[in-house]
Amino acid sequence: MGIKPGGIKPAGVKSPGINPAPKNPPKKGGKWGIVFLLVLVLGAVYFFFGRDYMALHKDFDPTPKEYTDQVLGAYQKRMADYRAMQSGKTVATGTGERYVIADRLCLRRDASTNLKPMGELVAGAKVQVLDSSNSEWYRIANPVAGLQERQQGKTYQYYNGAGELVIESDKPLRNMPDVYVASRYLGTQAPELASSSLPENPQHPFVFGLQFYNDQIAKMLAVDVWQKMGSELQSRGYDGVKFVNTGSGTDKNAGTEQKISNHEVDGMQTSPACYSRIMKGKEDGVAFAMQTFKNDGEAHDYSGYIIVNKDSDIKSLSDLKGKNIFTGKDGSMSSYTLQMRALEKLGLKKEDLHLYSGLYHYQLFTAVAEQTPMDFSDPKNIHAADNGVKADAAFVGDFVLQSSLFEDFATNKKFGLKVYQNAAELNTARNSVYILPIAMERIPEQPLLLSKKLYDDTAFRNEFRQVLMDFYDAQSEKYGIAEATPDVYKNMPPQE
Repeated sequence: MGIKPGGIKPAGVKSPGINPAPKNPPKKGGKWGIVFLLVLVLGAVYFFFGRDYMALHKDFDPTPKEYTDQVLGAYQKRMADYRAMQSGKTVATGTGERYVIADRLCLRRDASTNLKPMGELVAGAKVQVLDSSNSEWYRIANPVAGLQERQQGKTYQYYNGAGELVIESDKPLRNMPDVYVASRYLGTQAPELASSSLPENPQHPFVFGLQFYNDQIAKMLAVDVWQKMGSELQSRGYDGVKFVNTGSGTDKNAGTEQKISNHEVDGMQTSPACYSRIMKGKEDGVAFAMQTFKNDGEAHDYSGYIIVNKDSDIKSLSDLKGKNIFTGKDGSMSSYTLQMRALEKLGLKKEDLHLYSGLYHYQLFTAVAEQTPMDFSDPKNIHAADNGVKADAAFVGDFVLQSSLFEDFATNKKFGLKVYQNAAELNTARNSVYILPIAMERIPEQPLLLSKKLYDDTAFRNEFRQVLMDFYDAQSEKYGIAEATPDVYKNMPPQE
C-alpha cells in the first residue's frame, strides 16, 4: 500500500487547518441564557415577595385623607341615587288597624327585646296601633280587651267572638300596661293562608333554608315559588317546595353551611360569617349564586376599615408594627378577621402588633376619634382611664363611618367614652378619622347559597332569584310593611 507524500507527520505535530474538538464546548448563547435565567429568578422573587414588601413599606398613595374622601364620597352618592329611586314608594305608617303577618308576634312591655315577652299574638290577629313614631316598635292598644280567656294546663289562651285564637301566654293577661310589638310583622291586610296550593307529602321537595324564618311568610313564599317555577322544579326531579328554618349561621352555629354539603337543603339564605367560612374552606358542593341589597339603601355587602386619627404619624402599613391596635373580639368579621387577613397577606402578623380586643364598633371608632385612653386589664370591664392605652389605630366595620347615627353611640356611656348628642358632634368626630388605603375583602350582607348543581344551572338560579325579589317587593306593597324579611332582594343584572 503506497504512502501519500506528506501523509505521515512526526508525533506532536498538528496537521494544518485541523483543530481538535474541545472537551467541554461552550453552548451557543450561554452568556445570554444565564442572564435570562437570572431575570426569571429575580422576577419570581419580586412577584412572590417584593410586591408585598413594597406595598407594606411605601408611603400611602392615595393618602389616608384622600382615600377617606373617595370612599365616603362614593357611598354618599350611592345613597343619594338610591333615595331618588325610592322617592316614589310609600309605606303604610300611622295609627289604625293592623294585622299580624308573622306566625307568632311577641307582646313587649317596652320598645325592646330586653324583657321577657308577656305573650304572643297569632298570625292574622287584628290590633289597634296607637303610636308609630318609633319606626321599629309600634305601641298598640290592650289586645286582651273583649277577648274570652281559656286555660289549657299552664297556658292561657284568648279568643275573639268568632272563636278564633288571638293570644297565648304563660300567665293571665288582664290590665296590661303599654304594649309594644315589632312593626315589621304588622300589615294593613290579614295574611292569606294558601298552603293548600302546595303538593301534599312530597317525597323529593326543593328545600330552601331561611335565616330570618317566619312561618307565615315561608308558607306564602313556598306557594309563590311552586306556582311560578313548578314545571322547572319538576323537570329537575323535585315534586314540591319547602322553606325551612336553618338558623342564623353565626359562629355559634358553625355547622349551618354543612346543610348544603350534606344535602339537607338545596339552598339557603345565610349569614356573612357562614359565607366567609365557606369561602375559606371551599366546601364541596357549595357555590354563591346571589347577593342582597338592604331595603334602606345601605350597601348589599360590607367590609372593614383600619382607621387612624387625622394627626396620626402612620404613613405606611409597616408603621403599624409595634403600634397599639384596638379591635373587636377575635371572632368579629368586620372588626378583626377581615383586617388581619389583609395584613397577613402583606406580611404583617399578630405578633407584629399590640392588639387590644373586646370593644364594639362604636367604641372602637370613638377611642380613635377622641384619643381616649382605655384600660383593658379586666376584659369584662373595659373602660376609659387616664393611665390606660391610647389607640394608634382600630379595626372597625365600614358601616360605622358610612351609615351610623349619633344615637348608635349611646352605649359609649357604659365604657366611659364620649356620647355624641347630635349629628353635628358625630360629623365632627368623623372628620377627625381617616381610613388607611388597604384592599379589604367584601362580604355579602345576606348571601344566598345554592347547591353546586343548581348554581351551575344559570337559567334556574336567575329565575329563582327573580321570584324571590318579586315576592318580597309584592308583600311590601300588599301588606304595607317596610320589609317582609330584614332584607329585600333588589334587581341586579342576571349572572352569566
